[in-house]
Amino acid sequence: MERYKSRLKEIRKEVGLTVSELSAATGVGERTIVSIETKQGCNPSVGTVLRLMKYLKINFEDLLQQIVTYRFLRNWRIFSEKSGKNRSLILS
Repeated sequence: MERYKSRLKEIRKEVGLTVSELSAATGVGERTIVSIETKQGCNPSVGTVLRLMKYLKINFEDLLQQIVTYRFLRNWRIFSEKSGKNRSLILS
C-alpha cells in the first residue's frame, strides 16, 4: 500500500481555512482531513484527492509528496474510465 506525505495542513493554513470550513466546502469529512494532515503516511481515495485538489486549486504533487506510483495511476485510469471522462491529474 502506497503512502504519501501530505501538505494539506500547510496549504489549508496558507489559504486561511479551518478544518471545518474545508470540510464544508469540499464534502470531505473532518476526520478524514485531520487523518490526512496528521498521519505519518496517508492513502486517501481518488475522490477525496480530487475534491481537495479542485477546491484548493492545486495539483496532486502539491498536495501529496511522493512519486506517483503505478497503483495510483492504475486506480486513476479505472476511475476515469468509470466516470466516462479523460481526467488530468492537474486541475485548473
